[in-house]
Amino acid sequence: MAKRERNVLRFNIQRKIVANMTTASWRHIPHVSYIYEADITDFLEAYQKFDEETPYHITFNTVMLKALSEGIKAAPRINAHMHFEPKLVRGKLTFYDNIDISVPWTLP
Repeated sequence: MAKRERNVLRFNIQRKIVANMTTASWRHIPHVSYIYEADITDFLEAYQKFDEETPYHITFNTVMLKALSEGIKAAPRINAHMHFEPKLVRGKLTFYDNIDISVPWTLP
């Protein structure tokens, strides 16, 4: 099933220039990574309290996915995909109405 596009924002000349320069520098300049590890202590405690107080069990992953989807609803512009073709110096941002979250699993 294809995603429903809400709207598509084509790159103007300024964004094309910036995207092209960024893509070129990405290929030629060494990179630095930064990993942010969120402190979910309060979130985990609230989940554990909820799990103890209710007669039914909802998994932690289910609660986390619900929190993520509510965050996307609150900031719908982050529900997008960027596509850039450096050779053609052409790009677009596609914004989606549907919220589709995938969770990778490692299985034996």
